[in-house]
Amino acid sequence: MPQGLRLAAWTLAFVYAALLAKLWWSLGHPWLLQPNGLPALQDYVTFRLAATMALEGRAAAAYQLPLFTAGLEALVGHSGPFWLNWPYPPSFTLILVPFALLPYGAAGIAWLLVTGGCLASVMWSSPALRQGIAFVFAAPASLAVMLKGQNSFLSAALMTGFLVMMDRKPWVSGVFLGLLTYKPH
Repeated sequence: MPQGLRLAAWTLAFVYAALLAKLWWSLGHPWLLQPNGLPALQDYVTFRLAATMALEGRAAAAYQLPLFTAGLEALVGHSGPFWLNWPYPPSFTLILVPFALLPYGAAGIAWLLVTGGCLASVMWSSPALRQGIAFVFAAPASLAVMLKGQNSFLSAALMTGFLVMMDRKPWVSGVFLGLLTYKPH
């Protein structure tokens, strides 16, 4: 791979990081929060709500749209209409619960760092994919993932792990595939 192309990809990935840092400093809080300090209505807010409900012993309430909507209203501080629901299986909630123990902004950033780190680690485990790490994080879709707190890095890490380990360690590959069932929709 040409050195200039790789350098351009790393530069763009760092530009995204700088943009997110600038958003943080200019807003005075993580971009996942509203100016009033309450969570912004983005993908990550649904993860937080479901995990919080589970910690409160109300995990099943996430699957009841009126209760989930009421929880969203309370979390973001305004009423809908919301087009968000909780379509994930309980196994995904287990992954999210540790993040719900952190303050919201820190949890959102930790979510992105952990899931992005998982993707980078899985790619690093394959010599054929190492050079592509910069390109993945330089892709415009990665910026969208970071701005919204989406779970795409986790999905990509599990899919990549499944494919990378298929020939080397089939049982590990199967574990990655099984974990991918967190997103059945």
